[in-house]
Amino acid sequence: MLKRKGKENTTSNEQVTYRERDSLRHREKKRLETAKERSKCLAKAREH
Repeated sequence: MLKRKGKENTTSNEQVTYRERDSLRHREKKRLETAKERSKCLAKAREH
């Protein structure tokens, strides 16, 4: 582990992790939405 040199380092690192987590969550949400859309399209195709 790295030695902490003041609060600035830790806060900046935490912000980066938060940003990464948000982007990951957003990507996951998008993927789920596209999957739902695909399933809807498949269901419609089956009906026809």
